[in-house]
Amino acid sequence: NSIDNPVVSVIMSIYDRMDFVEEAIDSILNQTFKNFELIIVIEYSNNQKFIANKINKINDRRIIVILNDKKIGFSESLNVGISVSKGKYLARMDDDDISLPERLEKQVRFMDEHVDVTAVGTFIKMFMNSEQLCEIPIDCEELSIRSLTETPIYHPTVVMRKEHFDKYNLKYDSNFFTEDYALWSEMINKGLKISNIPEVLLL
Repeated sequence: NSIDNPVVSVIMSIYDRMDFVEEAIDSILNQTFKNFELIIVIEYSNNQKFIANKINKINDRRIIVILNDKKIGFSESLNVGISVSKGKYLARMDDDDISLPERLEKQVRFMDEHVDVTAVGTFIKMFMNSEQLCEIPIDCEELSIRSLTETPIYHPTVVMRKEHFDKYNLKYDSNFFTEDYALWSEMINKGLKISNIPEVLLL
């Protein structure tokens, strides 16, 4: 019931909560860029079936739901999603964020135009308890230096080139508490380029 040749595979992992999931999913389904699959890996928990039932009620053939049969953790859940993904690009989405409508369109255009870039993030803006705007450098060199001390990309904003995952054997490593930081470091260590679009595309 999924689409056969999606350009983007959006990877989301949910564990034990439903508070904002529907808004998060809607923000992906309402993207101006339509050619994607949304792979939702539901981590094993007592609420797993309940969460799956709620998501299955959303009638959109781009959604693929995977149920873990035991608890494997966030990093491995993302790897499960990536392993079944069909897209040229991998996009990350969390269950408590909102992607602005043009997020995928702008990131796909950027990746199409910058074929040497492995991963691109965006600015983010906090909502609910603060309105803080989080900007981040966009220059590849600057990001390499920044990555020595702090994250060069906000994880839920990222779009990554799937062929580089295969070619450079990239994956999330569950040995690290900050699985995203470990992945960006790995990319930079392998000489791969990461960048950011200087625009808020995720709340």
